[in-house]
Order: sequence, then structure tokens, then C-alpha cells
Amino acid sequence: MGRFGLLLAGLGLLSGCGGAKQPEKPRVVVQDIPVQILVLDDPPLADSIRQTWAERGEGKIEVLDRSSQAVIDSPRRVLDADVVVYPAPLLGTLVERKLIVPLDPHYRRDKNLAVQDLFPAVRLRVAVWDRELMGSSLGNPNFLLLYRPDVFAQFGLEAPQTWDQYAAVAEKLADRNALGDLAPSTEDEWLGACEPGGLWSAELLLARAACYTQKNNDVSIWWEYRTMEPRLGREPFVRALREMASDKVNRSLSSPAECYAALLTGRCAMAIAWPNGWGVKDLTLPDPKWPVRLAALPGAGEVFGDEGWAPIGEPQRVPLIGCEGRLMSVTREAQRRDMAAQRVVWLSGKEWGERVGLNSQATMPARVSSRLLSRWTGETLGEDGLRDLSDILSAEMDPQDNLVTIRIPGRQRYLGALRQALESLTGKDGAPSDEAIRAAVMEATRQWESITDEIGRAAQRSALGKSQAL
Repeated sequence: MGRFGLLLAGLGLLSGCGGAKQPEKPRVVVQDIPVQILVLDDPPLADSIRQTWAERGEGKIEVLDRSSQAVIDSPRRVLDADVVVYPAPLLGTLVERKLIVPLDPHYRRDKNLAVQDLFPAVRLRVAVWDRELMGSSLGNPNFLLLYRPDVFAQFGLEAPQTWDQYAAVAEKLADRNALGDLAPSTEDEWLGACEPGGLWSAELLLARAACYTQKNNDVSIWWEYRTMEPRLGREPFVRALREMASDKVNRSLSSPAECYAALLTGRCAMAIAWPNGWGVKDLTLPDPKWPVRLAALPGAGEVFGDEGWAPIGEPQRVPLIGCEGRLMSVTREAQRRDMAAQRVVWLSGKEWGERVGLNSQATMPARVSSRLLSRWTGETLGEDGLRDLSDILSAEMDPQDNLVTIRIPGRQRYLGALRQALESLTGKDGAPSDEAIRAAVMEATRQWESITDEIGRAAQRSALGKSQAL
């Protein structure tokens, strides 16, 4: 029987008259019931957990996989599992539905989990709800700017430091004829600069608008906290929306992994993504490989405050965190929480966590000790790119300089309204008119108000405060 097997022994009871011995009750043995681990939206990660546990683990586990949408849509308030592995931005929905519980303090101190080894932004923001550490991380990616230095050199370009510079670079890269020998084959579409579309474009809209907002003590830059009224009509958001609708950027690809693949195969020269090797492992890369460099996302050259727009010396960057990644938590329904917590500690801890988390396109390093960054990127980056990645990770993991994404219930619907606003303005000749911008913002605001009212304004206000760890 494994280390975590359960053994219940029935004791023989002696009773009766005149010392007569009653028949001894049989010993009852409860077999080693497997700890059930539910993995949402990530079959490869589920396979990685099965394989790692089969090679190293003691006791039994059963790994299940399901879509997060099935959980969101289900009226049931159970997960039918002891442990759940889930996309990081789903944390708020799971907590508010009372589906997961905070990690027990005893296990937070476990040297195998090594909580202090997690990047500060992960252990203090991404994995936290209402000031409680809800679990551990198997990997935490952030949006980065990736580019081809050879193409940039041909155009006389440098990595853009502001969003205005980004727009100018994207416009130049759109000219396929200027590429010369660096152009892809005529059979391949030239994308120039690309960003992931769909709900990812809404996340990037939030990231850009955050840069234009003067830092203050507000709970949220997206809502007025006391009333939960949307702040989408404010200048930072309107400017970000206008710029994104006007940029010469391709948003036809559906994921960061597809954008990274386009960069590696020579179909674009600049992409917003992260350099995850698992998501492009089946690509046939050119030989020799195209060089790839990395930079932080651009920032704002001016910010909007109480006195209007004001220029600033250094670009203001506000990394948006928690947009993707995989967290691991104990479920509320777990009957054997100690055993469930031990699985969380082992599978996401310092020794095993990296090995498990590598096999997912939704992860990047979450720990300070992840020194071999090439394990995460595969063979896609050279020495310069790996050095860039190391520098960015060191600089961007301070929780004081980051903004956590929307994590309250209804998250996908809120993002969907932003996506709709952006898509209503793109694909037209020239920049969108002021009237079109106002109409898009008004419709997004109306949808946000409707979502908040449907879920409950007081409940959403409470969730927003918990999300920001007030």
C-alpha cells in the first residue's frame, strides 16, 4: 500500500453474559482511494501530471480533464475532484462559487512547496484572493514583445519603447516589398506585426489603457469601486481603443502560440506573445533559425491625471499579470484535504513543478530558481533572446508595478464586450471617427453594466476588492 494509503481496522468487541466470547468482527480495509485531480483546458498538462506521478509519486491519483467553460456553465457547485488545476484568471470565479479553499498554512510553510521561491507577483497577486494564498503555480506567462532583429536592422528600427513608436514600427513592417531577401516565400502570407485576436485583444486593450492611467490609490482603473460603474469612457481607455483600432497590426491569429509560430517561421517580424516552446514544438524551424529578440511591452510617453494629459520622462509600463498561467488548488469538496494538499505541494513544488508545468503552452517560469530558461523555450531562442527573457523576468515580477487582470465572475463576458468594441472599429479605412469611438464605448459600458447587474452589484464590488487583495 502506498505512503498515503488509508487503513481502517475494525476492532473486535467483547460482550455478553458469563464471559461468552462473541464472534470477532472482520477487519475492514479501505483501499487506497485515488486522489482525483481535475485539469481544466489543458490535456497535455493532464498527461504531464499522470506521467510525473507514475514515475515519482507514492499513492494513487486519478487525473481528469474538462473545459473551464463546462465548469462556468454548470449550475452545480462541485468539481467532482479533490484538486483542480485551472487557468489563473479563473481564480476569482472558482473562489466566489466556493469551489476551492485557501492552501492550509501548514503546507504553505512546506519546504518542498517553497512559496518564497515563487516570483513575488505570483505569490502575492496572481495566486491570491482576499489576501489568502489559494494555491501554487505551475507556470506564469506575461505578454512580451518579440521581434526579428535582422528585419529591424534592415528597416533601421529599434524595439519600440512607447505605444506611439509601436504603431510607427508596425506601419513600416506592413510593407512586404521592403523586406528584400528577408521576405517569406510568395506562398506564405506576410503579417508584418501580429497580436493574438479574440479575447486576447481585450486583454491587450486593458494593458495599453493601464499605461496611460496616472498611478494613484484607486482600487480599480476599470470600475468606480463604490458604485461599480465602468470607467470605460475615461481618456486612457478611449485613447487605447482608438490606437488599437488604427494600428497596422494583424489580429487574425487566435493565440499567443500562433503569433510566436508566425514569428519563428518568418511570417511576421514583430509579435506580442510569450516564447513558450511547447506550443510550437511541432513546427519545422528554418535552418539556420531566424534570430529572435525580446523586450517588455511598450509603455506610455504621457499619462492622464486630474489635470489632463502630461508627458513623463521615462515611458510608464504597467505589466498586466494573471492573464494566463496554471494554478493548482484544493477543492472545497475534498474529503481528504491533507492528501489533496500534499499532491499540490509535490506536483507544483520546487522539485517537480517545473517538470510538470513545462508541458503546456499556457506556462512560463513562475519561480526564481528556474534558471534554465531554455527548458521553457525549447530551441526557439538563442543566447541573446534567453538573456533578454532573464532580464525581463527579473524586472517585471515586482507586484508593486503590475496590474492584475479582470478576475471577477463574468470575466469572459466583460472581455467579450471589449473585444466587440474593438472589432466594431477595425477593418475600416483610416482612423475611426470620434462618433464611432463614442458609440463603441457606450455599447461596451452598457454591456458591462448589464453583466454586473445580472451577477449582483454588491457581490461584484466585494469580488473586486478581494481580487485586489484589499
